[in-house]
Amino acid sequence: MSFWLEYKLTKEQILTIYLNRVYFGAGTYGIDAAARKYYGVRARHLNLYQAAVLAGLLKAPSRYNPLTHPKEADKRARLVLANMVKAGFVSARTALNAAEIGAVAEKNKDKSVYYFTDWIADEAEAHLGSVGRDIVVKTTLDPKKQAILDKEIKRALNSEEAREKNVSQAAGVIMAKDGAVLAMTGGKDYRYSQFNRAVEAKRQIGSAIKPFVYLKAFEQGASAADIVEDKPLYLDGWNPKNFSGKYYGEISLHDALIYSVNTVAVATAIRTGVRSVLKTARKFGIVGADCQANGAIALGVCQTSLTDAVSAYASLLNGGFAVTPYGIEEILDQSGQVIYSRSDSGRARLVNPRYIAELDAVLMDVIQKGTGKQANPTVLAKGKTGTTQNYRDAWFIGYTQELAAGIWVGNDDETPMKKVTGGSMPAKIWGKVVHDISLPPLQESYSGL
Repeated sequence: MSFWLEYKLTKEQILTIYLNRVYFGAGTYGIDAAARKYYGVRARHLNLYQAAVLAGLLKAPSRYNPLTHPKEADKRARLVLANMVKAGFVSARTALNAAEIGAVAEKNKDKSVYYFTDWIADEAEAHLGSVGRDIVVKTTLDPKKQAILDKEIKRALNSEEAREKNVSQAAGVIMAKDGAVLAMTGGKDYRYSQFNRAVEAKRQIGSAIKPFVYLKAFEQGASAADIVEDKPLYLDGWNPKNFSGKYYGEISLHDALIYSVNTVAVATAIRTGVRSVLKTARKFGIVGADCQANGAIALGVCQTSLTDAVSAYASLLNGGFAVTPYGIEEILDQSGQVIYSRSDSGRARLVNPRYIAELDAVLMDVIQKGTGKQANPTVLAKGKTGTTQNYRDAWFIGYTQELAAGIWVGNDDETPMKKVTGGSMPAKIWGKVVHDISLPPLQESYSGL
């Protein structure tokens, strides 16, 4: 076979065939796919340093992956460049400049967008099965929104506040009203952790579930103006407490939600029927099948992912239609033929929109004068805070007239933060993201790929 190849093909043709088929790691086959995966460009647009990195990783695609092992990849690339100097392909000065400039550029490059692209790769495989050919995937990613989300999350995690309050991780999702994921950040730094906290992490949702408790109550005839008595509750040895440590006496359901009064939420869930509340929460997708029907559901003890939580709020934004998060619009083969196209037909209505309208007015006041005041995005918005026991998780999830978004902060090992609530750091990140998105378009383009 070797003699046949030598007889039929030139060295350059053999090398071309090899580079078009060889495995470059991270599920990529071929130099062009690798260039797009690691650098967001066609192979013909790779610079010298990038080409050296890709040539170097062939020896061990996992070990020399520039996304996950940048130091090893850089060391290997420098060896490739040194060998190119010895072979006379480039001068020593050219190789040195390429190495130094390329290494600095790679170190400063934002790789957060790879959380989204990894998720997309899994989605593509779910639609097509194992992908063994070149395809073109058209996604829902909005570069401007992705850049803003990345910037604000990094700014918060690198702040003195994060260090003082023991906050090491965060995640964020921005979603259109139909479930299209416009931006996704799964952690502080993709280079050091590829675990996508926006999709893969299951954490307790806290009080961010309360809007769905009250929504079910509104369906059964309750009103935000109803006055109830906030008093101690004793449920089979369980005595839920309010965050403030006190009881408020007579209080409206409106005020109980905007100030996130735990005891009223639990009492409302019991009065409404915990099974009915659980059914509503599952219907919107904010809790999973393992959630139990008891009073604690009103305090968000059930676990969920950030993406699922944001999709539940997207259903509130769109007037009560079911939402399934998605990131792929279309998949084409090399010839341009469509092999997958998303269909948006047949979305079920989950609730009468008039009950959502009543909930909207309350969630607007959460931001205007309730626990979410620090969100303050300067645009019309609704949202809810969520804080779990011992400050292990803090959430802010909400929506404007155009999109839904959510922020989670915490620690991977679930160690408590120092009194970080959903109304503090998550709300501030959320507000800045939504505010920046509402500004006129920036002139510069996103350079995360």
